[in-house]
Amino acid sequence: MTQTPVRRLSLDVLGDGALAARATLLFSLTPASVFYSAVYTESIFALAAFSGMRWARRRPWLAAGAFALATASRSNGALPLLCVHVNAQRTELRDAESVSACASSARS
Repeated sequence: MTQTPVRRLSLDVLGDGALAARATLLFSLTPASVFYSAVYTESIFALAAFSGMRWARRRPWLAAGAFALATASRSNGALPLLCVHVNAQRTELRDAESVSACASSARS
């Protein structure tokens, strides 16, 4: 169940289906994956965290709900928000640089 969000997030980030499939396979074969089939909260946390990271750009309210579920299932559930924050800061910086470049070329 968690492999689907991992594959989709990998595909969004990497842009290559083969690399996304390899990342999903490696995620499934880690020694910690035994906890995903047991009655623990790790599988709910992983599902919510990966889904929230994927939805952060396109569906922020859905991402907020996913992060709330991740936080409710594990005490460290708010940590994926750090990834989203860093990504948002990088995107804003990149957008500001492109706007500045366009403005300077328009003045010339």
